[in-house]
Amino acid sequence: MILIEAKGISYSVQIGKGQYKTIVDDIDLKIEKGSITGIIGRNGAGKSSLIKILSGLIVPTQGDILLDGKDISHYSSRELALKRSVLSQEIPVSFGLSVLDILLMGRFPHGNLSLEDYKIVDEVIESLNLNDLLDTSYPSLSGGERQKVQFGRALCQLLPFEEKNRDKVLFLDEPLSALDLSVQQMILKRISELVRKYKLTVVFVLHDLNYIAKHCSKIYLLEKGRCALEGSSYEVFTEANLLKYFEVDTQILKSEQKYPIMIFN
Repeated sequence: MILIEAKGISYSVQIGKGQYKTIVDDIDLKIEKGSITGIIGRNGAGKSSLIKILSGLIVPTQGDILLDGKDISHYSSRELALKRSVLSQEIPVSFGLSVLDILLMGRFPHGNLSLEDYKIVDEVIESLNLNDLLDTSYPSLSGGERQKVQFGRALCQLLPFEEKNRDKVLFLDEPLSALDLSVQQMILKRISELVRKYKLTVVFVLHDLNYIAKHCSKIYLLEKGRCALEGSSYEVFTEANLLKYFEVDTQILKSEQKYPIMIFN
């Protein structure tokens, strides 16, 4: 079943008097419930802008976005916040707030904080090993620690995944760029668990092509704002495609788990 559908979406920005630059150009896509979708491409291809459009953070110049069959522009801010959460590359510096404050912010769309809200935040704290950081000033954290905390906030916003309300989306725009390898693996494992257990829908922008190949059921490759390729990992990740769109020589190996493994020469 389709959870997100984009119909002919484009996005342009003004770069001068009477001059516009097209960032996203006439893209159609469909994202199924409970799937992990990867959006890939070189820097400047329009990936981050596409994530912002799909999540309702920015309005497309033209085209429509349907979220669970409803035009995304018809959701109130609170309704949208309960339906989806976004972890972007741009992590705001929140002066005067502690790590615990940031995590609790994820519960604001749910109304006044209750005992249940604190239980959910405690669950996220334990799952991400954030106990030692709770009283720390958020601006004093390293870039990697901030990303980890913001991932926790995103989870606090979406939980709980009740049977009657599981159709939720987590948008992740390069969530691992400043993280240590061990923390990367912990977060990726947590995401996989949520997809498997609760049928959470995840949309990734990620430069780790081998992770995309292993975990994503559908991949969209952007080139200059347009969707150049879409399909499964074996359809998108061919030696010819990687040379054409990323200018890298690659050897493709088949794994026993039926996804390609890329070795970059």
